[in-house]
Amino acid sequence: MRFKAAISKSDESRFQIADVVLGPLRKDEVLVRIVATGICHTDAICHEGHVPIPKPIILGHEGAGIVERIGADVGDLKPGDHVCLTFNSCGECSNCKDSAPFYCEYFFPANILGRRLDGSTAITQDNDVTGDAAISAHFFGQSSFAEYSVANRNNVIKVPHDVPLDMLGPLGCGIQTGAGAVWNVLKTAREDRLAIFGVGTVGLSAIMAARISQPAMLIAVDPNPIRRALALELGATHAVDPTQAQFPGWFDAHAGRLTQAIDTTGNPEVVKSIVNSLGARGTLILLGAAAQGTELRFDLMHMLNNGITIKSVIEGESNSRKMIPHLIGLYQQGQFPFDRILRFYDFADIDIAMADHLSGETIKPILRIGNA
Repeated sequence: MRFKAAISKSDESRFQIADVVLGPLRKDEVLVRIVATGICHTDAICHEGHVPIPKPIILGHEGAGIVERIGADVGDLKPGDHVCLTFNSCGECSNCKDSAPFYCEYFFPANILGRRLDGSTAITQDNDVTGDAAISAHFFGQSSFAEYSVANRNNVIKVPHDVPLDMLGPLGCGIQTGAGAVWNVLKTAREDRLAIFGVGTVGLSAIMAARISQPAMLIAVDPNPIRRALALELGATHAVDPTQAQFPGWFDAHAGRLTQAIDTTGNPEVVKSIVNSLGARGTLILLGAAAQGTELRFDLMHMLNNGITIKSVIEGESNSRKMIPHLIGLYQQGQFPFDRILRFYDFADIDIAMADHLSGETIKPILRIGNA
């Protein structure tokens, strides 16, 4: 079977849309015809070479589509089902068995390296069906920058037919990451003063989730005025420009010490400033992806004197089989309007969509690839 995919190569800055060849489907795998997929910051830093991954590779990990074929051991899905793809996990390690697949012991090879755990791949280049020119095609267990995706039964989530399928892909990563950080980890309550640094997809998703909890203060921090305005519309009580001269003293003047904070930037200087803004028993959640080797420095005595907690969180610690349907339900009730952050692009315009993402022009680009 041949189909088109956007291939990221180490010697090219642009994606190459080319024909690829599908190999045999394994008994625990699901072939999904991709309708649409989101572009995430992790796709960007991997494409740009900031994370060591084997190229050529098909990126993409916010796919949504329709089940085309299932392996012999996949009993909970059938051809024609609408599905959302999420992160992969082995399903067998101690963390997976403890209902924490987001901390799977094999998370990095199962997701970032773009191969099956045994190092194989289901996709080869069009001119070599023998596998000598194999393409890494299991990025986050899906590699959804393609017309078809070979996913694992562990990361395929069935979704209702009455919601537009082309908008659901980001629920599998960026949106559940932001919402899950608020609901599953921080457990934000009415008395909290929560600040979210960086209001892209993850940050705005955290704001929409926190709004439901109605904290005392919900503060969006971002240099982009359009994003600050949208954050206020989506539930933030305040929106602050960190580039303004008065910003360093803003929290003490207007909010007092923060009880909670989320960083989505991955910027060490931003993270350092957040730690200094936290009060006693404050908690900082780190969600921002950064280049490998990025280091953080903190004022240790400030942390010790205030009992500050810093926690890195993967995928919002979300049980995707519960979280994704829950988010869809809230959207249908008008309580989680994530459609406000989406912008759609044709598959052929993937380089434009990626550039718009990197420049901040678009919050969440969605590539439309096939028909629902």
